[in-house]
Amino acid sequence: MTKAVSTQDVVEKTVALMPLVEMTPFLWTLDRYHRAIDAGVFQEDDKLELLFGQVIPKMPVGETHAECVSMLNVYFILKYQRKYKYRVQDPTTLPGASEPEPDFMVVVDKPYGKKYGHPKAEDTLLVVEVSDSILVIDRSIKARTYAFAGIAEY
Repeated sequence: MTKAVSTQDVVEKTVALMPLVEMTPFLWTLDRYHRAIDAGVFQEDDKLELLFGQVIPKMPVGETHAECVSMLNVYFILKYQRKYKYRVQDPTTLPGASEPEPDFMVVVDKPYGKKYGHPKAEDTLLVVEVSDSILVIDRSIKARTYAFAGIAEY
């Protein structure tokens, strides 16, 4: 007679064995990430970004966060007008298989979009992350992502 094995038993045994198995995360290339977006694997309203080849979930935008980003946008538009482009929570394509979506960016005023792609590191003059709940991420992996790309103003 065979003893029935519960799902809970399988999960517990698997978790117990995990420290014995070295697991390497799956790393995405920028090309594969873009193809997944184009194929509908990731939807436009999915809260995700690519950092050093890993797809990372983003926190939802709260009211205070949204107001801070809005104030940044108004400030830069009034101060510098059309001298630059201002991007709010839009992607930037960076080296190291990264495509973060910073809260606010000041970039060179030139065409972007499907034909030209997202702004690159050399187009980016300032990156701002407004952090009201995930400061540790913004000060660690996000800071390293922008530094690796050579973005001086973060």
